[in-house]
Amino acid sequence: MVLDQLYAITPLVTTLLTFYSVYLILALSLNLIYGYCGVPNFGHVFFQSVGAYVAGNLTANVMNFMFLGGGNICEIATAEARRNLALANPAIAMGFFILSLAVG
Repeated sequence: MVLDQLYAITPLVTTLLTFYSVYLILALSLNLIYGYCGVPNFGHVFFQSVGAYVAGNLTANVMNFMFLGGGNICEIATAEARRNLALANPAIAMGFFILSLAVG
């Protein structure tokens, strides 16, 4: 019953929830770093941006080589194939995303 309700969520809602959840984690961590004094720490922001880049790049490369047979990750056809794979198997897509966050 719960799985039926979970699969009824549209991809748009899932995408928005993922997007806002990642930014919620980022905002909470920056709030903890800044505290009440408001002293900026740009090193923390730099490492978060590097982590975001590594997570996105690693996810694209791993999905490309494991399921699509390699090739250039910047081609439109390859990006479309990755998107279709992620839409068809959301558990695999989230697994790669969490793996890339753990590695990155």
